[in-house]
Amino acid sequence: MTPPYLPPSPELWVPVPRNAEDSPSPEEERPLDPAVSREEQERTATHFQNLLEDAGLAATVTAIVPTTAYIRLEISLAPGTSLEALGLLRQEIQQRMGRPRPPRMLLPIPGRDRAGVEIANLQAAFPTPQELFLDPDWSAAQGHLPLLLGKDALRLLSLDLARSGNLLVAGYDAPSLASLLRQFLLSLLSRQTPEQLRLLLFSTKAETFRPFAKLPHLLLAPQRETETGIGLLEWCLQETTRRRRLLAASGKRNLEEYEKESHLPEKNLPRIVLLADDLNALLAPRTSSRVQELLLALEQAGTVGVHLVAAISGVVPDALRDAFPSRICGHLPPGDPTQELLGFQDAECLQDQGDFLLHADGETLRFATPLLSPKLCARATECAGGTPLRPLAELQTFLLHFLEGKRALQEANLEKEMPQLNFAEPTANDALRCVLSAGQANPSLLSGLLGVSRERAENLLDELTFHEYLSAPDQNGERAIQREKIPPELLGEAPRQRKTLETLLEELSRKIAQGDPGSRTVAEYNKGVHAIGKKIVEEAAEVWMAAEYENSENLSLEISQLVYHLLVLMLKKKITLEDIYRQL
Repeated sequence: MTPPYLPPSPELWVPVPRNAEDSPSPEEERPLDPAVSREEQERTATHFQNLLEDAGLAATVTAIVPTTAYIRLEISLAPGTSLEALGLLRQEIQQRMGRPRPPRMLLPIPGRDRAGVEIANLQAAFPTPQELFLDPDWSAAQGHLPLLLGKDALRLLSLDLARSGNLLVAGYDAPSLASLLRQFLLSLLSRQTPEQLRLLLFSTKAETFRPFAKLPHLLLAPQRETETGIGLLEWCLQETTRRRRLLAASGKRNLEEYEKESHLPEKNLPRIVLLADDLNALLAPRTSSRVQELLLALEQAGTVGVHLVAAISGVVPDALRDAFPSRICGHLPPGDPTQELLGFQDAECLQDQGDFLLHADGETLRFATPLLSPKLCARATECAGGTPLRPLAELQTFLLHFLEGKRALQEANLEKEMPQLNFAEPTANDALRCVLSAGQANPSLLSGLLGVSRERAENLLDELTFHEYLSAPDQNGERAIQREKIPPELLGEAPRQRKTLETLLEELSRKIAQGDPGSRTVAEYNKGVHAIGKKIVEEAAEVWMAAEYENSENLSLEISQLVYHLLVLMLKKKITLEDIYRQL
């Protein structure tokens, strides 16, 4: 297949420099390092076999599958040898073989009666762009919107966005995430004309999509403002609704069926792909709730030709996983459980850059990909040709009205602002909102959502724990959210009705009149003045000790309990609040 706009020629990816100034710098172009030598492969396999024997495991290395980033050893276990026993050697393998990270283990290899152990090479080498785009498997890739991923141990991998649904790319290596989005964009351009595909690009970082600013495929110039990014999601939802009505009126179930008919009123419905490099910016505490609603609403938008590819640096909130049936996971710091990120294991064993796990259709695949510099992408997009960018007037008008409406709401003070609590550290307000939005108090999650270091996230959680909004960490480091301690406004609830002496005395009087046998108030009232007086003396002592040695929160609690017993005594002796007020 010959792409109409992006011919995958060697000249495209490796231009012949006309002079020294045209030569790409080493930082811009990462050449493919030599593959691991056969001798190194055999040394690794022999070393691993010796390690198995020293551990007393009856297992044999039966195959070696080398790649540029790691070596996969296929292991045959003798009868009676458990996979769990091999899994327990993970840390020892890393230490004895001197590797940067623990090995990734496939126990067993899916569909095989073998175990797999992937050991990182001492010096990783990743495929080059020309190696991927010139691969025959890429030319043969099928689908309406194939995305070029990279190479696994044996073959080139691609993913049809039209079939797989919205795609999420996540991890802590932001440059690799941005590079992968640029590669997806180039792979779309290599197959689709502007009549077949229209693009929307969002990133708060200008360099991510700068090379693509004048593509004829664009519905709008690349956007950087957070509010505009939310507006793009709103427009995609509106366009999805419009297309669904159009298909329903024609009796068609999806875009493929609709395109086969020639007599329909709107024959040309190009596919629309929104690439968002910075989902973190859209998931800020003030906008997180609406953005999550939009993402979930767009989950099935692919059936009418509207697709989303998004990247997020850090941990993915649980609520968003359902919005992205296909997910790619990049590098994590050692020790962070990948389940918090995307719901599957082993991302902590990835290389620092260019190494990913794909989770789609219930299967997890590993692949390596190059880092595409913006300058290289700029050279590639020169081949896209076509007419200059002509922004879609309807989309521009929609965004204009959307942004004007948002500003009007803010100026009229109609947009509800979350209350600011009196923390010693102001950022703790944002931390509390993130914790409540995600439903968990996790330092990795907080680090990703706020864009702070893990250590800083831990300090913010300590601040919330000090104020008793979170419980103290348990033995696993988990903290529970103490929802009963949190102001109801932060939970999206109406403020709880505050009790006064009058309302509390009325409530206690009602309980006593009803004579509820399970009521503590009724029980104390029935014991008489002597018992009530002893409780008052006891609580007065508690108030004194709290005032001497405890914080104001505990002191106020003790005072409230003393007041409660005084009110019970007042009811027993038929004294009213008016009697008290006259004596003040």
